Amino acid sequence: KRGKSAYIQSTATTDEGLKKYSLLRGLVNEGFDVEKILGHSKFNEMDAESVASLMQYRLDSVANNAITHINKPKDMFGAEVDFVNSFFEKPSRGITTPFDFLNNFCLGLVPKDSMFWGACSNNGKGRSLIFLAVYLAMTQNASVTVLENEMDYQRMAQAALVTACNAPFAQELTGCKLYIPEKRIVTALYKDNNGDFLYRYKDDEGNFTESAEQYQQRIASKSDEYNMVKTVAEYLQTNVKNKLLFKDIASNYTDSALVRYFNQAIRANGSDVVIYDTLKNSPSVGGSSKIGDWSALMNTATILQEAVAKAGQASAIFSFQLDRNAYHRRPEELNPDNIASCSQLLHI
Repeated sequence: KRGKSAYIQSTATTDEGLKKYSLLRGLVNEGFDVEKILGHSKFNEMDAESVASLMQYRLDSVANNAITHINKPKDMFGAEVDFVNSFFEKPSRGITTPFDFLNNFCLGLVPKDSMFWGACSNNGKGRSLIFLAVYLAMTQNASVTVLENEMDYQRMAQAALVTACNAPFAQELTGCKLYIPEKRIVTALYKDNNGDFLYRYKDDEGNFTESAEQYQQRIASKSDEYNMVKTVAEYLQTNVKNKLLFKDIASNYTDSALVRYFNQAIRANGSDVVIYDTLKNSPSVGGSSKIGDWSALMNTATILQEAVAKAGQASAIFSFQLDRNAYHRRPEELNPDNIASCSQLLHI
């Protein structure tokens, strides 16, 4: 084992090589035999992603062969009465959501099921999913993982906090009845108990005359609004810790990488719900997304839906973007032409 690690260390010379051999060292340290990978005829052409995919393929092949020979066909009606009575003890319902139409028509978020949410650009797909994620974590004690290729951690954290401050379901738990816009939280602009804004002291030239710590202490002594926001933050830190996880996947959302993210979220992290925002065509080998390719998008959706069904007792929600023509159509009239891969906006 030590000899293999030394060989791997000595042969990594480029940035991509460092990634690849770092992965191999990790496999060796976990007890995996990497001799066949090192001896692969195209090993020198492989990058780290290719090595990971090869390992996953071989593991899946072994597992599928073993499971296929173990599982036998089951009699559909061999114990039908017991099947009917089993629902008294464990009704077949999913996790309750804040949306009545989902609870009534879909029985909530059912394990192994996938749900796809479509909306036009800037119609609030991300915000609605954050609202849902916070609701599930706070009220249903559900573990939620959010996979994002558009919104970064900072923006996600801001949106989650302002949801926990303002949403009625959250206020019932925290006991803090307030309404505060996100822009005031992120600029640390709070009102005193008379409703007046508390600004940081400045001199005539606009330079601050009190430190950030002094300003925060003055706010804490005069603003119930700030203290309620702080109480909400303390509640989240104490009661919802590790219930809402975030992963930025903007750098890699190929099909194989997405399957790995979902497996990690469900099998390793124990997530009950995985949210993917936004479903797009996977980047091609050259790195560019195949915009407008309906068949490729459908293939990605199918792969991920199957991955969720096989990974464990979790459900998934995928958001996707509609083009502007969808504004002029009824929901039942939508077709593949109305589903846009992405506006391809780059947030800098």
